[in-house]
This record gives sequence, structure tokens and C-alpha cells, in this order.
Amino acid sequence: METAVIRFQAANGMTQSGRLTKATMKRMQKNNAVACDDRPVPSHSGKGRRIVMSQGQNWIWLVNADGSVKAQGGIVDNDWLPQDVYYTGAQCGKPARSRYRTDRSGGLQINYFVRFHDCIVGFHEIPVSKRTGRPIHPDYYAGTDLSKSHGCIRMPHPLIKHLYDFAAVRTKVVVT
Repeated sequence: METAVIRFQAANGMTQSGRLTKATMKRMQKNNAVACDDRPVPSHSGKGRRIVMSQGQNWIWLVNADGSVKAQGGIVDNDWLPQDVYYTGAQCGKPARSRYRTDRSGGLQINYFVRFHDCIVGFHEIPVSKRTGRPIHPDYYAGTDLSKSHGCIRMPHPLIKHLYDFAAVRTKVVVT
């Protein structure tokens, strides 16, 4: 229940307390309340084919050239990435995408990595500990403030698979 409330609060620009406050209940009853699982693409994110990432909502959209949404869902993001326009692709001599990789320590398996900023920052599946075989946090953290990344943008498997395929060609990334 707490995660659902947090996702609703994030979608509606509210403080993500996870508590069903009077303000949250009042917002839930409004006709224009934003659903927590099907959100509109931010209007200031431009036009055309792109990946749009909202740090305030912990949400991402894969937008087709015609403006339709191919996929969307929750992410675990970082607080330091500047709001700007980036592009997926090879950087610093490193490949644009990699299906399997590990973190610098070698302790985490990182699947479906798509590079888009400063050689080391990209989108990827929630990492799995090589020691325990378990993800470092549950999927339901995506779309909430329950966890933060210190670098890359993490997402559950179905969503990152869509993004990995979507970014097979150089793709604009708009961070809002």
C-alpha cells in the first residue's frame, strides 16, 4: 500500500511520504488526478522520437516519432544528473550498449546497459549481486523515492528490455 501511495504522490507532484494524508486523499478524488501507472509525457520534453526521463516522478517514457508512447514505467534515478538533452551512443571509446556487464567492483551483474552520458552513465536493469544472485532492491522501488542510484538509471526487466531495443539506434534522451 505504501508504494502505491508513493507512486500516486510522485505522479501528482506531491511529497512522497507514502502516507495517505488528507491532501493525498483529496487529490485522489479529483477528476484530473494523474494515474500512477499511465502518465502523460511532460509537455516541455520536445517532439519526435525520444526517451523522456522525469527525475521528479522517477518515471521514463519511450516516445515514438509520431508522439505515441511505446512504453513507460518507474525508474530508480540519481539526484545529480543535470536536466538536459543527451543522446544514447558510444562514448570515450566505450560501446553504446552491452547486453551483459559488471560494475567496477565485479560484484554486480548489470544487464541491458545503454550508455547516454559521460562514458559511465546509462540505463540498465536493476543490478543483481553475483554473491547472492538477488537484485540489490525490489522492482517496486522503481517509480518511488525508496531508493536512489549513485550513477546509472535502474529499471525493472520488462521496461529496460523495451528501452534496450528502442535505443538500438542513436536516440535523444530528455531529462526533466
